[in-house]
Amino acid sequence: MLTTPQDWLIFIQKPQFLSYTYENQFFSTEKLALYLQKHHTAWPRQVIIAQIKNIQKAHKKLPSWVDAQCIFPTQAYEQATSERAAAFKTNYTGKILLDIGLGLGVDSWNFSSAFEEVWSVEKDPVLCKIAHHNLHRLLGRPNIKIIETSIEQILQSRLPRNIDTIYIDPSRRNEIKPKLTAINYLEPNLLKLLPILRPQTQTIILKLSPLFDIQEGLRVFHPYVNKVQVIAIDNECKEVVFELNTTGIYSSPIIEACIDRNKDIQVINCNLEKLKELDFPFAQEGCFLYEADVGIYKAGLEALLTEKFKEQGALGWTSKGGYLLSNEMLQNFPGKGYAIEGPFLYKKYQARRLLHQKKINYATLSKKNIEISIQQLYRELEVKPKEGITLFFTQNKRKESIFFIGERVSRN
Repeated sequence: MLTTPQDWLIFIQKPQFLSYTYENQFFSTEKLALYLQKHHTAWPRQVIIAQIKNIQKAHKKLPSWVDAQCIFPTQAYEQATSERAAAFKTNYTGKILLDIGLGLGVDSWNFSSAFEEVWSVEKDPVLCKIAHHNLHRLLGRPNIKIIETSIEQILQSRLPRNIDTIYIDPSRRNEIKPKLTAINYLEPNLLKLLPILRPQTQTIILKLSPLFDIQEGLRVFHPYVNKVQVIAIDNECKEVVFELNTTGIYSSPIIEACIDRNKDIQVINCNLEKLKELDFPFAQEGCFLYEADVGIYKAGLEALLTEKFKEQGALGWTSKGGYLLSNEMLQNFPGKGYAIEGPFLYKKYQARRLLHQKKINYATLSKKNIEISIQQLYRELEVKPKEGITLFFTQNKRKESIFFIGERVSRN
């Protein structure tokens, strides 16, 4: 049985249930569900188990919130940003920030350290009550003002004056197609809302899906874009953030990849016009192969990496969106590096024979820019998944399928 939004209010109405979830957070939820069914039949078992599952996941995503023993409604928790991702949005300060789309409240909580006041708009009454409990009572952030209303209503009557920054986290879900990311499918409607908001503030920040097309955003939001920020945590793209000015005076935007790999932070950026001027070098051979962090590919900063690491021996990319080849080991490269053999043209039987000769029966497979699936490659090569050797499949500049045999080198 699924929980309903209203079910989560039980943790405010009866705090002993919330305490129970934290006292039992390390237990198996399957065993605990059976125990509750047998010994506490009148308890709200489904929401208790759902809360414990979310606590277990939140130890990594929201550790400060776990320490404060917060409530984690499942849908709001799943859509919330992580503390590590939120930390990349700390360079904004001022008197008032307006947060449109409070949700669980992680971004409001993050911004409340840098702004005197955060006005957080949320039309869901249950989320407002839970956010008030989490943010005010448990996390101690009284400067967050939670407003239960729609953005349309607040624009008509209750908008504060002198807003320094407006932050918008539009809904990316739809009843028919749940993961639509095009601007037309976002709620609220940004194309209608932004012209109304521009006279009210100096800066507008849009938090968008990791699948959002950056080129589409640059086109639609032109000439207001100051910066595009790609936030990647542990080699997974989490957010695409657009910072917009409200003057409409065009200045070439900054494209930035914010990378957190096991809490090793790197921020790599470049002016868009300069990025367009950089050559995109190709290479076919090298002693080392580097797979950049996913944030680099999403931000389109491959050419900048070649320029940045050229003096260390970087040669070029196997193809656009492919792998970087180098003659030397690269220091502080945002990604993984491998000592390699190859390239070898990929022909199924010849490749299988080569691996057999090298006694490679187990390997990890990686691919870029080729249509064949990883599963099919495993079948064709007759190797089994196992860490150690990595086989890299891609295309060369002539669109031929090639592969490399690699072993991981330590990162310096």
